[in-house]
Amino acid sequence: MSDSPLMPPTTAPPVQTASPQALPGDPLPERRSPIGALIVATIGWVLALIAVLILSWPIDGAQPTVSGPHLMRITSSIVGESTVQAIVRHLVDISIYVVLLVGTGLLLAGWIRGSRGAIRGLAVAALLGILYTAGLSLYTSPMIAMCGFVITMVSALVGVTAIQNPSPSAETRAASEPPDHLDKGHDDATYSPA
Repeated sequence: MSDSPLMPPTTAPPVQTASPQALPGDPLPERRSPIGALIVATIGWVLALIAVLILSWPIDGAQPTVSGPHLMRITSSIVGESTVQAIVRHLVDISIYVVLLVGTGLLLAGWIRGSRGAIRGLAVAALLGILYTAGLSLYTSPMIAMCGFVITMVSALVGVTAIQNPSPSAETRAASEPPDHLDKGHDDATYSPA
């Protein structure tokens, strides 16, 4: 039987494999984060680390504003500040060290394993760093830290979206193939054997 010129032949959708040379039984390639996104995320994270650990930050309560190491923000006290306010301020200032420690671990996990979860976590850690530095971004060191966190977050999000999804499993491929009666180049609704 030949296809009539009025009805185009139907074809099965192509089976997706990891590459054009891959066979259906070949193991799938490992899903890893793109190296470029990890390089840029590392540069941003190192910039944020340098800004928080080395550069001078504004010290709370000093008039006029005095700059010093970030650790001085934790050890300084403000005259007339209530105990609750002091505890909250110190906890917020300590939290950036937790974010930096967790983010460094997630960045290393992203380099070693290349997992999507580690890169997502790095984006969240960078977002928390942005939220911490946003209130102080009029000063130089917090602004530099914020730039590092923004660079890290954007590149981590690019890395997450660039990780290739695995090819569909055999069950998914079988479900997406058309039934046998449609593989013959005709459509049952318009074709009647004469």
